[in-house]
Amino acid sequence: ASFGFASFDHLGHAMLVLFQSSLPDAFNLVLHVSLQAEPGTAWLTWLYYFVITGISTCLMLGLFVAVVTGTFKRVREESEYREAQLRNLKLHKHSMKLPHSIREPGLVIAPDSPKQDAPTA
Repeated sequence: ASFGFASFDHLGHAMLVLFQSSLPDAFNLVLHVSLQAEPGTAWLTWLYYFVITGISTCLMLGLFVAVVTGTFKRVREESEYREAQLRNLKLHKHSMKLPHSIREPGLVIAPDSPKQDAPTA
């Protein structure tokens, strides 16, 4: 019977079997082929696949946590940078001695302009 690449006779095939056994939906075929190939060492085969599954699960979980925490860190740093820019802009705005009409675009009246007296008739 031909089992394809499911063997440990060649390094490339062994790496392919390791990769295939770390996938959750593909390790069953490799496990059953391994059990048929060496029926006397079934306990060792089960132990091997249990360890490989545990290690790959921990690696994938660690990778997921690293990606999520890295994303949160980047978003937090961007948020802190924006807040610092806004804070600096507000400080700069308050330190400037400009009329209200320039500082606040909604106001049209400039308090520094001289008042004109109404002509008397």
